[in-house]
Amino acid sequence: MTAPAVGVRAADTPAGPIMFGHFAVFDTTEINSQYDGRFLETFAPGAFERTLAERTPKVLFQHGRDPQIGDKPLGRATVVREDTEGGFFEVALFPSVPGLLVDGLRDGAYGASFRFSTVREDVIERPGVSPANPDGIPERTIREARVMEFGPVTWPAYEGATAGIRSLAEEVGAEYRDGMRDPAAVLAMLKGTRMVTPVRSLKVGGETLRPGITRLRVDHELVREQPHRFRPADPADTATRSRLAALGGRTTTRHSRGVLPPRPPRAPWRLPRGNGSGVLPPPSGSPSRVLP
Repeated sequence: MTAPAVGVRAADTPAGPIMFGHFAVFDTTEINSQYDGRFLETFAPGAFERTLAERTPKVLFQHGRDPQIGDKPLGRATVVREDTEGGFFEVALFPSVPGLLVDGLRDGAYGASFRFSTVREDVIERPGVSPANPDGIPERTIREARVMEFGPVTWPAYEGATAGIRSLAEEVGAEYRDGMRDPAAVLAMLKGTRMVTPVRSLKVGGETLRPGITRLRVDHELVREQPHRFRPADPADTATRSRLAALGGRTTTRHSRGVLPPRPPRAPWRLPRGNGSGVLPPPSGSPSRVLP
């Protein structure tokens, strides 16, 4: 996979320079490390289109962990969109950004990375052997991702982007493409923690969501609208199972001020039990009532 390094150019105004580049590219990368395991990962075209239209990510240096700059934004993102290569950005850097960082950007010394959470993905554990996957290792295709922040880093996300290392980490449901290494977060991602998969094949907008392959976040609007059509991607994920049960059992009443909480359950009505000579009384201790 190849992608341009992060760069800068002079602005058309007396303001600071313009940083530009791609924080992600649409291509397949083989992940092979002691932290992440070994699998193929792809960001599919369209993965950022909807979420970038909803929210502009922050622009940070070293994911906000540089000891001097900290989590202060480097500038204002004037362009953040998808193009034919991936997630493209232009950022008007603040004039007070340290000169050492600007000099490094001009010289191509930095790569780009981003922090995101997966909204929808396909994971094929045993894809079989193919020309693109000669060893038949698992394949992960991220079809929708929500980007929280992006920016220049010393160790970029993918070796093809510039040169560096890669590992996964998790913070409030987010994945990094460098930085902290958290094996537990990697395992949770691979197992599908907090994700759901269709109970059976489901056609949505011309696409087919496949059981055991397609994964969606449990708070995805499709899951909220039709929770009965999904199950936890990880069978041992009891929290997601409980969340689905809560979505499926929730009943609300709308009025002019919003949404009323669900009504408390009432004792169920039961048909009377009968025999040849009449109606038997309900069992002892039963809260049931008998219809007349």
